[in-house]
Amino acid sequence: MAEHFHSKKETPQLDPKTASLVLQNVFDSCDAEPNTIPLEVFSTYENYKKHRYSIQIFLSLAALLLFFLLPFKFILPDFMISDPIPTADETLVYHILVDSYLPHKAVEANLNGKYLPTHMVSDGFFMVEPGDDGLLEVKVTLINGQYLTKTVDVNLLGR
Repeated sequence: MAEHFHSKKETPQLDPKTASLVLQNVFDSCDAEPNTIPLEVFSTYENYKKHRYSIQIFLSLAALLLFFLLPFKFILPDFMISDPIPTADETLVYHILVDSYLPHKAVEANLNGKYLPTHMVSDGFFMVEPGDDGLLEVKVTLINGQYLTKTVDVNLLGR
């Protein structure tokens, strides 16, 4: 009684020789031309079709996943540069607060084209000390390759 409740139905299988004889009898009874292609060729083609079908499903799912991830490629970083903050040794520092949905890959600063080291105070919070007057450029790059550059005019004498 429990045999009737199986969810997967098994298809009865014929051995290739019996299947070929049944097919030949069908052609004979219908007065049709006999089959010239061996039945084994059809069975190998069926396996090939199954394989191709699974590849198509995999490629379709991969394309769908890429389609849903594509907007993340265009997210720009968002960050703020603070006003200059004097330190105990009479130098000025700028704080950079990175606030973005994606993690940052790099935070770079340069003053008049010369590289300045940026110091990470905590996650998303950086500090840069210009040292001279000029144009401070801060560039934040996210892991998706998008970047944003902001500039600040540094004037140490006009504190």
